[in-house]
Formats: sequence, structure tokens, C-alpha cells
Amino acid sequence: MAHIYGVERNGETRALVMELVESEDLSQLLVRGAVPLDQALSIARQMAEALEAAHERGIIHRDLKPANIKVREDGAVKVLDFGLAKALAPASGSSPSTPGAGLANSPTFTSPGHLGPGYDAGTQLGVILGTAAYRAPEQAKGRAVDRRADVWAFGVVLYEMLTGRRAFAGDDTTDILAAIVRDEPDWTALPADAPPGVHRLLRRCLRKDRAKRLDSMAAARIEIDEALEDPSPRPHAGRNARSLWRRGRVAAAIGGATAIAMAAALATVAIVRQPRPSGRFERGWSWERPSNRTPSSVRRSRYRRTAG
Repeated sequence: MAHIYGVERNGETRALVMELVESEDLSQLLVRGAVPLDQALSIARQMAEALEAAHERGIIHRDLKPANIKVREDGAVKVLDFGLAKALAPASGSSPSTPGAGLANSPTFTSPGHLGPGYDAGTQLGVILGTAAYRAPEQAKGRAVDRRADVWAFGVVLYEMLTGRRAFAGDDTTDILAAIVRDEPDWTALPADAPPGVHRLLRRCLRKDRAKRLDSMAAARIEIDEALEDPSPRPHAGRNARSLWRRGRVAAAIGGATAIAMAAALATVAIVRQPRPSGRFERGWSWERPSNRTPSSVRRSRYRRTAG
């Protein structure tokens, strides 16, 4: 977590005095595509540690997103921008368990008119869309939030690092928030070499019902540690399906060949076991008519070899 050295006030404006971290943020890395698995897990673990430390001090971030995560060249990660952070204790006269009571504690999207003259409205739209994509379902519904909102955002960021795409997307803020509340991420987009523990962690972080969601960043950090200790890959669903299809075709071909071979063998046995025609082969050749005792099915003229 970036160090906060103090808070400055100038009239109605307040500012945080923070550590200067000179490096790319995660959003700049993601422009180039998905982050390699080892690097993504390293970043995720450090994110989890930073948020765990904040939660232990009774603070939730509420605005975790790639633009607020700095990744230095040495691999160290700094979580920034606690400007929307709030203490876990509810505001006076409200209860976090009361629907709608936490509206004051929920991040809001600032309208361009509040940003002052000269602010680019197009940039503001990008900020709104980028921020909305990481909101937890309870935030999208305007309800009170707790540390599980950070757990959700952590899961969304990890998913984006591994896949190179956002878990929830849309043309505007309304579409994005609707997708967060309604849709599931495309789990098949996860890389085939991701350990089973990573799949499990993401599903637990992205439970829409926060009562069923992973309840702490400490638990997320432990899950990542376990995933790093057990790096066995989970077969990709699409690849597994293709493999089963190929195995099915091979099995069918083998079965067909076996059936043909068995049919040929049975035909050979049937031919060998047919009754031999009556009569003898002797030296020389002469005509012999079958006797009346010979079955009609084989009652044909045939050669008889005689002496002489």
C-alpha cells in the first residue's frame, strides 16, 4: 500500500499527501493483453496483502481497479487512491444491514459539472465506465458496503489479469451495472494452465450474494498461497470437450474395426464347419453323380478322381 503522509485542506478541497510511485499502473499493463500467470498471481497476492492491512485497520477501499494499482519494475505492487475509502463503522443513524442506509457510504459517479471547467467530458465517461466495471452487486444496487465489496473488486481485477478482458462489460454504465447484477463471467476464458485453486478463488470472490462470498482478503491471500504451492493445471473446458470428441471417434473406429474382424472370423468358422460333400478323391478324374442320400443343397455333379 502506498504510504499516506497526511491530509491537506484548502477551503472546501481536501487532498491526500501520498508516496510518489513512479511506475506503470496495472491498466497500462492490461492494454498489452493478459498478464502471464506467475506475474498475475504475484500481483494478486500483494494486492490481497495491502487490502488485508487496510481492513485490519477498519478501512475499505471501495474503488479498487487496475488504474489504482501500481506495478514497479522490481515487481513490487502499490495500491493507491484511497480517496473513496471509508471506515467500516456505519454513518451515524444508519445501519449497514439496512437496505439503502449506506448510500452515503457508497461511491457515486461524479457528474462532469462537478469537476470544474476544462475537464474533458470524454475522459470522464471513460473514468465512469472503468470504475463501474469493478463495482460489487451491492454497490450497483446502491446498498451499504463492507470489506466484501473489496473482495469482489479484487476478483474482478484478477479475472481481467488472467483473461485480458473485463469480467463485466457494456456500452454504458447502465449496461455494465446490469451485467454485474445479472450475468456470470465467461469462465471458459480463463487460461488452461491456471491451477484449480485459482478457479475456486475467483468463483468465491465473485459470488453475487455477498453472504456466500469470500469474506476476507486474508482468506484470498491463503487461497493464492495454496494455488502457488499446487500449480497443477486444470483442463480447459473447451480442450477437454475436443479431447473427449476425438477419443469418441477413435473408440468408434476401433469398435467398427473389431466388429468387422469378428464378422470375418465368424464367416470363416461357418465355412470351415460346413459338411464335406460325400464321395472320395481317387487317382484320375471321372464324373460322379451325387447319391440320393446327399443333401439337395449340395446335390451337384462333381469331379471324381480315379486311378488310371
